[in-house]
Parts: sequence; structure tokens; C-alpha cells
Amino acid sequence: MPKTIFAMMVCLTFFSVSDLGCKHKRSGSSAGFELRVDTGNQAAYKDLNGKVWEQDREYGREGYGFARSYGDMVDRGWNAPIYGTKEPRIYQTEHWGVERFVAEVPDGRYTVILHFAETWDGIDKQGPRVFDVKIERQDVLTGFDILKEAGAMNTAVVREFQHIEVDDGKLEIRFIPRHENPLLSGIEIIGES
Repeated sequence: MPKTIFAMMVCLTFFSVSDLGCKHKRSGSSAGFELRVDTGNQAAYKDLNGKVWEQDREYGREGYGFARSYGDMVDRGWNAPIYGTKEPRIYQTEHWGVERFVAEVPDGRYTVILHFAETWDGIDKQGPRVFDVKIERQDVLTGFDILKEAGAMNTAVVREFQHIEVDDGKLEIRFIPRHENPLLSGIEIIGES
């Protein structure tokens, strides 16, 4: 069965109950491609702008997910306070201990947006959470400390990386720990025209 037909069947099957729709596609050009993943969330989520954030999952037939993780998904709940955003739900969930995220995408150029929030109160006692991030083998964050960047606990931090070239049909993001476990709240992969 061709990948495009399979992807459409997965979208129709998964979203027919939730009525959220399926915005990402894995064939064609990068223009118009959109994939948002609310990492740590085990259900799809529609944000205030009507954009669908897919559920977190292990990489497989769906075409995106965590290919390596030694950690777990955490959902702090809808009432957990998050500052610095109009979309707190994205930051109320997280996937910690992630090593690698893969998304099957059409070859082309992409903007990748990573969302973070330090919500674990034990981080003060254990020292800072520091890690590096590579996208398509390029260093994009080195010695990244979420709490230091945010200035406070439970505060959204967003980092955007433009003009990421993909030439093998897979966009790969690697998380390299320095101290404590890497943590991620959300990923957006947007095709550039």
C-alpha cells in the first residue's frame, strides 16, 4: 500500500472520533507541510488557533515519534500553572529522557520550533538541567538550561530554527544530556516554500 494512502487511512481512522483533522503529510513537497507534537500528551490537542498538536508516541508506522528515549511522558494536568504563553497545555506535558525524535517528511526546507518549560521542582535540588540539541546533524542548542533561559519555573521557552534542510525523507532531532535528562514539551515542524 502506498505511504500516502496509508497516512490518509491513519488520519481518517484516528481523527474520525476526535474531529481534529490531519494536517501533516509525508509525500510531495515541504511547502504546506505541518506537524505539531505535544510531547508527553497521550491525546491529540487543538490549540487556540485551531492547530492540531498530535499525541506523543514512539516512532513507527505513523511516521513520527521518539526513536530513542530512556525517560517517560509526564502530564502535570490542565490546572498546572504555566507562565509566558497563551497555550499552557503544551507546556503542562513533557517527555523527559528523550534522545532522538524522527519525523518522515518530504525532502525540502523546514522551520523547527521546540517548546520547553521546567516544571520539575526537584531541579533546584539536583542542579541545573543542561543538554545539547542537534537538528539534522547541526548543533542548534549547546549547554541549554531551560530554567536559566526562562528565568523562573513553569515558564514557557520557545526556540525556533529556520532553513533546516532534509534530503533523505526524515528530519531527525537529537538530545544530548550534560546534566540531568533532556526535556521537551512540544515540537513544530513547518515546511518552508
